[in-house]
Amino acid sequence: MCYDWWESLPELVTPPEPKELKELARSLESSGISARYVLWLGNRLPKYVWGYWGKELRRLGVRWQDFLSLFSELGEEVDAWISGELSWEGFIASLKTKLPSRGEGPVGLLKWV
Repeated sequence: MCYDWWESLPELVTPPEPKELKELARSLESSGISARYVLWLGNRLPKYVWGYWGKELRRLGVRWQDFLSLFSELGEEVDAWISGELSWEGFIASLKTKLPSRGEGPVGLLKWV
C-alpha cells in the first residue's frame, strides 16, 4: 500500500554548516583538486548530514546507500555551496527536495520519485 509517508516525518533540522569541510574543499580546490572530490573522499559531506538525519531516515526505510545515491545527484549544489553561490540553508533545502515524497512506509522499500 502506497501512501504519503513523508508527512509523518518530523522536521529534519538543518545541521550547522560544516565550515571546516567547506574551507578544506576551497583550499584544495585552489591547488587544482576538485572541491567535489574532496567532499566525496571518505563521503565527508554525506556522513556529516547523515549524522544528523540518519536515525529518522532509517526509521522510514532510507538506507545509507539510498542516501548516498540521492546525494550524488547534488553535484551542482555542492559546487555552488563551496563557491558561496548557495547558502548552507539553500543546499539543505535542495537536499530535502530530493528526498522521496512517496513510499511504502517505514518498513517497505522506497519508491524514489
